[in-house]
Amino acid sequence: LPISAVLRRQETSDAVLVGHSLPHSIYDVLYAFAKRIKGVFDRLEARPHTALMLVWGRKLAVVGVFYMIAYTLLTTSMLPGGNFFALFFLYVCAMVAGEIATLINVPPLCFMLLVGVAFAQFSPLTGGLSSAWSKALRAYAYSIIFLRAGFGIDLRQVLKHGPTIITILSVIAPLIESVIAGAIAYALFDFSYLWGLLIGFVLSDVSPAVTVPILLDFTKRRLGTAEGLPSVLLLSGTINAVMSITAFYFILNILPEFTTGSIGLAAARIILELLCGFGVGAVVAVLIGVFFHSRDAFEQTVYILSSSLALIFASNYIGYPGGGTLAVLTSGALIGPMVPKTRHDVEQKLKFLWIWTGQPFLFSLVGALLSFSLMHPGAIWKGIIIIGVGLVARTASVVGMMRMVKSRFQVNDIKFISLAWCAKATVQATLAPVAYSIATSSNFSSEAIDNSVDVLTIGLLSIIITAPPVSWAMQRQGPLWLRVEEEVKIEVPVIEDGVDVHLGDVLGSESLV
Repeated sequence: LPISAVLRRQETSDAVLVGHSLPHSIYDVLYAFAKRIKGVFDRLEARPHTALMLVWGRKLAVVGVFYMIAYTLLTTSMLPGGNFFALFFLYVCAMVAGEIATLINVPPLCFMLLVGVAFAQFSPLTGGLSSAWSKALRAYAYSIIFLRAGFGIDLRQVLKHGPTIITILSVIAPLIESVIAGAIAYALFDFSYLWGLLIGFVLSDVSPAVTVPILLDFTKRRLGTAEGLPSVLLLSGTINAVMSITAFYFILNILPEFTTGSIGLAAARIILELLCGFGVGAVVAVLIGVFFHSRDAFEQTVYILSSSLALIFASNYIGYPGGGTLAVLTSGALIGPMVPKTRHDVEQKLKFLWIWTGQPFLFSLVGALLSFSLMHPGAIWKGIIIIGVGLVARTASVVGMMRMVKSRFQVNDIKFISLAWCAKATVQATLAPVAYSIATSSNFSSEAIDNSVDVLTIGLLSIIITAPPVSWAMQRQGPLWLRVEEEVKIEVPVIEDGVDVHLGDVLGSESLV
């Protein structure tokens, strides 16, 4: 019997429910029972602690139902040791950890990352986790975060600063960090400078997964938007990711152990990757804006997200991952102005997908890559030194050059940029395992495998060291350092029947135009 029907007591002698007549006495019993149960739950929900327990109880019940459905479809793969059981267990734990982190005002990614690290140390749980599924889910999360970055870029604000600031943040500062970190790695480890430079380019990226959600939130709260700071950082961060990825594969291709051709061919590959990435992204944006334009936000989101996933997976498949990243960023930045009516709703749906799928999968799976059994004990303290010196060099170059060129950013803006430019996560999780997976799958020498393990260790260590504290510091210091843009108050006198009427007490300057 539907509980809503039972609670709606009829005045007639018989209650007709689902086509059957029930005696009035039976109906009274059901009504009294339902009312008493509802009263118990109402009293429990009135108390904060028991209300929280009820909320968690409902969520666990939903998890149990979904597990039962998945088990009926996937059977043994949903048992301990199976791939989907590992993914399901990791996702649920990451979401629970994120909820706990939110309750104590800690960025959810911190606890999600720790869940992944703890998960990686227990082989009964990780034994069935497929590396192909892990890589695919991380690529899915990358497509969402780079697409959100593209949608959040205001090209008009970026153009006000010119190419100098973008070049400093996206190319010069990362190159300085890469060269200095590579030199320190060469001095501390017993391998060639090319291996050190490989480590440098793994560390040279700023993580979009950490910075993009915070910058988009600041844009909504109008923090730093007067100077265009969020848009500048969104664009610079993604270009930085493309530069780091392409430079990493360039160094990998000229390493003696991994070489596949001459230096000239490797350089030509980089140019081709960048040109194709920008061109394909622009073509995809035009196709979606013209031929796949929809007034329904859900349908528009499906078109945009499916195209981004196709770009990311296709570029990874053909061996041009940097081009796919650039294509997604380009398409996101150009699609936004083409779909003005659904842009806000599409952004909200992408945010929903990131919070409920992209973020927990990305950070928990990144943490699951960090297996302590693979690490060389001496590589940890050496890695901390390399990461620390690289961050100091990066910060000094950002502060020094931005003060030198006399940018529009104030001192507090530059402090926030320096802080945000220390986050590591997204590209480090992508690039750190590459050399190791190639070396172990192709029967390379033990020296090459040991070197690739050191690259893996330092790359993942940089995520643990930087992502949680930088995310927390950005959310805490951003509102203190960045200026809130105020809407301009304009009084517009209009003569109507000889009486002055002032229109628009509060109108933004752009709205007036």
